[in-house]
Amino acid sequence: MTPPVRDLPELGRAAWHTWGARGLARRAGYEALRRSGGIVRFERRWQQRRPDVIEVGRVGVSVPVGFDAPEPGTGIDLYGGLHLDVDVPPAWHLHPLTGHRYPSEVHWSALSDSDAEAGDIKDVWDLSRFGWLMPLLRRWAVTGDEALAERIWTVVEDWSASNPAYRGVHWMCGQETSLRTIVTLFIADALRESAATTAARRRLVGDMVFDAVGRVAPTVGYALSQRNNHATSEAGFLWTATLLAPGLPDAERLRRRAASALTEAVADQFAADGSYSQHSATYQRVAMQVLLWCVAVARSTGHRVPDGVERALSAGAAHLRSLLVPDGDGAVPNLGHNDGAHVFPLTSSPIGDFRPLLVHTRAALGATTDIPPGPWDEEAAWFGSEARRSAVETVHLGELTRAMASEDVHVVFRAGPLGHRPAHADQLHVDVWFDGRPVAIDAGSYRYTALPPWANALADEGVHNVPRVDGDPQAVRAGRFFWRRWSEAEIVSVGAVVGAPRIARLRLPGGSVLVRSVTVEAGRVEVIDRLEVGTEATVRWNLADPFELVATSSGSELVAAGRWRIDLTHAGVATVSHGVDDDPSSGWASPTYAVRSPIQVVEVPLVAGQPTVTVFTNTAARS
Repeated sequence: MTPPVRDLPELGRAAWHTWGARGLARRAGYEALRRSGGIVRFERRWQQRRPDVIEVGRVGVSVPVGFDAPEPGTGIDLYGGLHLDVDVPPAWHLHPLTGHRYPSEVHWSALSDSDAEAGDIKDVWDLSRFGWLMPLLRRWAVTGDEALAERIWTVVEDWSASNPAYRGVHWMCGQETSLRTIVTLFIADALRESAATTAARRRLVGDMVFDAVGRVAPTVGYALSQRNNHATSEAGFLWTATLLAPGLPDAERLRRRAASALTEAVADQFAADGSYSQHSATYQRVAMQVLLWCVAVARSTGHRVPDGVERALSAGAAHLRSLLVPDGDGAVPNLGHNDGAHVFPLTSSPIGDFRPLLVHTRAALGATTDIPPGPWDEEAAWFGSEARRSAVETVHLGELTRAMASEDVHVVFRAGPLGHRPAHADQLHVDVWFDGRPVAIDAGSYRYTALPPWANALADEGVHNVPRVDGDPQAVRAGRFFWRRWSEAEIVSVGAVVGAPRIARLRLPGGSVLVRSVTVEAGRVEVIDRLEVGTEATVRWNLADPFELVATSSGSELVAAGRWRIDLTHAGVATVSHGVDDDPSSGWASPTYAVRSPIQVVEVPLVAGQPTVTVFTNTAARS
């Protein structure tokens, strides 16, 4: 949608704030290169330099023992929750849900990824990420069944035969190309001793690496301009490709360039507290898994990882560890974008379990973890790392995304300065968990591309656990992922100890001012909302359990039988809604991409001079 002319100055300021001078210059350079045919000319020259044989070295994958893997079912599972009843190998250019067929002979630069009628492009791209092959690989590791290895290789061969270099939808994105090739290299190394791994198939992997380098190398600058995990994926792939295939043309020059890009990316994207530029645990996992891939390749080839990689991994793991819900089966709050991405799903844990990543990261860095042993150790084992245990582990409490905990209570409060553009309009959002189970939750993402009203519909403030002022939004959308105006909260009180409030003030662009205070104690969470400037606002809570609402003399009481009680002190009347299909704000939650289910939501008024107080009490029986 083209923005109104009156918005263009504001869009310019937002673009400057989002990408900066260097990023805007890189984006302009990429567009000039693409429109002038420079990318096509580079790809042609690259293809002319193809060696007769591209030898690919060892990654250092270690086939683990002592873990179990179930027999894989039929079809393909994506995002940890979407099952596709399709053939294997799939029809690579056919959207599995809409039936739209993408042209397979058109250069990638002439295609679009935003046609909602055609379907969400991610459903097509994710087929090529090959993560859905990991259950077959894990089962092969347990059983030694060579038929499973043959099935895996057949999929890789079919993909290569169906996707000539730089033609079709699967070459559109440099990050998709990078992740696909990283996973292919991983699989090939894991299957190196299998009878199914023939010399021809090893040569095929070398050809896939060569073609992928030709796609990624000319657009690394554009990836850097995005200031997100596109840059870590593409620079990480390019750096490791030149180590594993040193016979590539210009390998040394490409390696230096990739190392510089990766160092720049991690310095920009990982804050000092370990939090991530995309304000999303899912996207942080993607970036960290690629960095762990770099560590493994560096170890296998005798090189040092680029500067900043180990620091980013260490700080990132400490931050994610602070968000990990105690007794929550590895869960973290579903904040920000969640596109169901998982580069190395190498355990029996569900997609929302972050213990495999945290155990792997600490093991790869030679550090100990306080996460007890379990099936989540398998990811590290595939990379030849063994977890070591300790009673205490360092955590980093973030400034923007702050965990607050006391015994049975785990709260995450999103409020503070943004070093990068927002993912969601979720300043002042609060997640509440009791005994490892969710009470008040973030709605997730559902889909980035969809027919109205579902195109990235769970990003706005109207679906978050926040106070909001109608007519004075904290952020204004200008596309699927871009905001032309946003507000950043000021931390008034840090809440450094249990029982001390963490207080944040949010000044909205239209002049309204909201203040939220959060206090956490054992069995109890108190949230106080005030409207300092303005006349009326609304406080919303997305609640994970069905509840009964009873009006009281001071407001409302909500009860989820045997779990929790919420006492609300507020003016006016509480409103309850529950999952109306054409209204994303009516009560929906998406635990992982492409999956949504209805939930109950309560909204209560907030008026000037009268705080709205929400008290969560854990009523579950505890031994």
